[in-house]
Amino acid sequence: MTLRQAMAGKWQIPVFVISMAMFASLLVYLRPRDYKQPFEERYAQLEQLSESGRYSEFYATAEQLRLDTETEKQLGQVHGLVAQARAAELRHRREFGVDTYEKRSLPSNYQTIIQDYTEAVKREWVADETDEMANVFHDVGLSYWNLNESDKAIKRLEKALEMGESYHFNIKSDLVKMYLQSRPEGYLDKAKGLLEEILSNDELDSEKKAWAFVRKSEVLITQGNETQALKLLNEKSVDYRESSYSDEMELMRARALRNAGEQDLADIILRDLLKRTNDRGDIYAQVCLELGKINYEQFRDYDASQFFTNVTDTQLGKNWYVGGQLGLAQCAAMQKRYDVALDLFKQVTGALKKSPYNRVVDQKEVQNSLVMISRHLSLQKDYSRALQFMDVEMQVVLDGDIEAAERHAQLHRLRAQQLADSLAASQADLKTTNPTENEALWLQQQNNLILTHYNHAADGYMRVSELGVDQDELYGRSLWDAAIYYDKAGNVEKSIEVWHKIVREREGKPQWPLALYRLSQSYQAIGQYDDAIEYYVLLKDKHPNSPEVFKGMVALAKCYIAKATSGDQSQDFLESAETLLKSVLSNLAVTPKANAYRDALFELGHLYYTAERYPDAINVYIEGIDRYPNDPLLGKALFLVGDSYRRSGLALENNNGDDADPIAAVLKEQASARKQQYIANARSYFTRAIKFYDAIPDRRRSGLDDMYLEYSWLYRADCLFDLGLYRQAAEAYEETALRYQLTSTALASFVQIINCKTLLGKSDEAKSTQKRAIWQLRKMPDDAFAKGKVQFSRAQWQNWFQGLETTGLW
Repeated sequence: MTLRQAMAGKWQIPVFVISMAMFASLLVYLRPRDYKQPFEERYAQLEQLSESGRYSEFYATAEQLRLDTETEKQLGQVHGLVAQARAAELRHRREFGVDTYEKRSLPSNYQTIIQDYTEAVKREWVADETDEMANVFHDVGLSYWNLNESDKAIKRLEKALEMGESYHFNIKSDLVKMYLQSRPEGYLDKAKGLLEEILSNDELDSEKKAWAFVRKSEVLITQGNETQALKLLNEKSVDYRESSYSDEMELMRARALRNAGEQDLADIILRDLLKRTNDRGDIYAQVCLELGKINYEQFRDYDASQFFTNVTDTQLGKNWYVGGQLGLAQCAAMQKRYDVALDLFKQVTGALKKSPYNRVVDQKEVQNSLVMISRHLSLQKDYSRALQFMDVEMQVVLDGDIEAAERHAQLHRLRAQQLADSLAASQADLKTTNPTENEALWLQQQNNLILTHYNHAADGYMRVSELGVDQDELYGRSLWDAAIYYDKAGNVEKSIEVWHKIVREREGKPQWPLALYRLSQSYQAIGQYDDAIEYYVLLKDKHPNSPEVFKGMVALAKCYIAKATSGDQSQDFLESAETLLKSVLSNLAVTPKANAYRDALFELGHLYYTAERYPDAINVYIEGIDRYPNDPLLGKALFLVGDSYRRSGLALENNNGDDADPIAAVLKEQASARKQQYIANARSYFTRAIKFYDAIPDRRRSGLDDMYLEYSWLYRADCLFDLGLYRQAAEAYEETALRYQLTSTALASFVQIINCKTLLGKSDEAKSTQKRAIWQLRKMPDDAFAKGKVQFSRAQWQNWFQGLETTGLW
């Protein structure tokens, strides 16, 4: 095409449109290399990038501009623009608002908005008390809201309302939503006040006022003012009938009727709404939830479940979904499908932990449901399940809920006691036979579980004491319970810590002496006798006439006796113990009916027995046996009297003397007579001990009881042997061996049977007994040799019995 043709109009010359951005780039290209673009130009370009939604390019350019800023004011401008752009981007993605339950951005985005606005305001980017500053506080508040920090969010929005001259409907409506979803103290009155301000503003369009009208109805219903809500809906709803909120007004009417007890009328309205709302939207979800609640309240749990299922099937990712799950959980619990209910409640509490400001489900409502279920299960003594629901409840309880913390501790205590009773019964069933390896493992696991529950109970009571520190009675009681259950859990370190706390903080309180006594006991239990002695002495000095001091003196004496067996000053400790016990027995304030008197008497007998002062032990124990014939520890006293007589009789064997000396001969004859009498007395007390222990049911007999019973059987037979009654002794040993088969006691009995048969000249019967002993030795389990009075190894027993072949006894 020639220029002439072009001028003749035969060809159209193309027109090139150059954008401002291209023009700016061209200018940059044409500028000298040392040219520095002014901040204002670069800032304007940055604004254009933000307005056009080119956010990736915007952030990269903004960061470079931030690094190139020369003044604090410029830096503030960049921070402010970046915060605005990020908020705009999140709004565009529907991730920046109050109703962002189902879709939130990364927490770092909200944190960055807060940081950038903070840096901008610090550098006076916008003036105080202006609409622009109100918008800043609004954005910062929404950022805190999406970080689940509702208190900070609400404070920022409340501050925003104080700024500027414009009417901030968006800020007010967001603040109302925050109030209704986070439910801070006094939130209903605050929300109601804002809604009434909106309704009184004649300049707002009907849609906004209709929204406020519906929310005010909701507030009145939540406050329990159903009558006022119904009156408002009947009189004013006609003003907003043409708005998009007309169906929600009907929903509010139905909700008010349901709360007022008019379930049938509410049901009619809701079912009519259900027919009209087939788009599975928010109204549909709320209608189904209301119908589910009506049916649940009328115990039509299967119908209720269907409505709640409609919600969970259609509202995944929304607030309503959690409401449907809660309804299904309540229905499952009503149907006693507790495992299903528990799983659903866990999902509900998990959702609330992730996003605590749920429009539909109040954490308190969830807690109340869980409380009702756990209490119902507790009444049925199903503490295990009750604890499972209680553990879920603890995920949603508010900080400082003392009542919940105390219930949690009590449930752990009740479960521990229940398991302990069950374990005791199981051990009684297994007592007649040796438990299998699996049974022994189960018993150990159950015992560990009991200790765990007691420890959790103690932890719970400590938590109660922390929450109730300003309530003296509750504080003291909770500390006490914590110490008691740490003791039961075997957590001696923690129990000592708490007893110390009580002793340190509660002096002057009625239970202080007992706390001091329990602290001393704890030290005594772990063998720290010096510490135990220190606090027993403190108890004696501080409260010399308290009931605890007399129990403490007996316990202090036990500490001295324990120290006597392990130290160089044994005689000094035994004398101190004897002095203490005698002081209790001689105190006029302590009568024989008192437990302290009984304990001191039996402990004094034990002291004499330990010190080998057998005549004194016999006298004291016989007094105790005569005074307390029904005492639970009577069997031990009977055994120790018998053993004191036996040891006293055996000691007389060493008094041989010279038979040629008439006086020595008389003395020897007298000693022999005394020995015979002592051994006969010993036999009598061993028989009484056997009768006492055999009368105790297996499940109630302790390991110590079993030991005294076993020794009583063996020692009674020994008495017959020492009296020279070999035939009767052999029969008694046979009975003992039969009762305690496959034990060291049985083997010791076989040894004595062989001796009896040999002394009676019945070598064939002795040889037969040897073979029975070897047969039983082969059947014995390995761990049996570590138990019993005689602790020989398998090889030692085998060598002894087989060695009889070479002795020439038969």
